[in-house]
Amino acid sequence: MRFGLVITLLITSIAIAAPSKKAPSKKTFKDPRDGHTYRIVKIGNHNWLAENLTYKTRGSYCYNDDDKNCGKYGRLYTWKAAMNACPTGWKLPDRKDWNFLSKYLGASKKNGFRVKQAGQRICFGNNEMWSPYCEATKSFGASSQKAAHFAYEDMDKSAYFWTGTEETTYIATFVTIGGYNERYAERSIEENNAFSVRCIEK
Repeated sequence: MRFGLVITLLITSIAIAAPSKKAPSKKTFKDPRDGHTYRIVKIGNHNWLAENLTYKTRGSYCYNDDDKNCGKYGRLYTWKAAMNACPTGWKLPDRKDWNFLSKYLGASKKNGFRVKQAGQRICFGNNEMWSPYCEATKSFGASSQKAAHFAYEDMDKSAYFWTGTEETTYIATFVTIGGYNERYAERSIEENNAFSVRCIEK
């Protein structure tokens, strides 16, 4: 009787001491606004979208105004559009967030960040004067896009991402990642230019 009691207590103690299996961390996020599902990668203590944002909103564009490019590379956003483009519970990463991430970029193929060299939509002239014309596909009623006050550049060459850090009125910080070694640089530019967006969970 006592022997059986000892065995029972031993089995019970082993069961209590055994570590419970943790629930697997989520690997995807479904945007409730349009139903698009994104892969997620955890870097440090934060979850990042492992893909460029594709949510359609005012002030966002497809490279060369071709919807197929949005499907492959995500949309390009002006800074003001980017500040409001991330879904609830997520935000546009600021300069500090990107600086932390930058040390991981050299191994991005391994950590899952997956840099997409989506290029940029660059505007001509300063933000205040040219913003209304940069927002339109064609300017002054021109029949050819060549007459527009913007250009699409650098697809498959470089990636440009907005940060949530504004320097001055009309000027915000962005990061660029390009080349074989995925070189990282931080710069500032007028907010009417359109770059890619990666959201970070709050």
